[in-house]
Amino acid sequence: MQMTLADGTLVHLNAGTTLEYPVVFSRKDRRVKLTGEALFEVAHNAKHPFIVETFATDLQVLGTNSM
Repeated sequence: MQMTLADGTLVHLNAGTTLEYPVVFSRKDRRVKLTGEALFEVAHNAKHPFIVETFATDLQVLGTNSM
């Protein structure tokens, strides 16, 4: 499944994966919660880091693509 978030980030979700995200991101950061596997093509915004929360850790995306 493929989806585009409000900031323009493209997300490719693997089967059985869930992604929780706000309709509008906060002023501080762009934070999503991932259960499963996904590929993110993150829209660049140096002032608002993109953070993926998982059961094990939080991942701050520094480049444009992250798994």
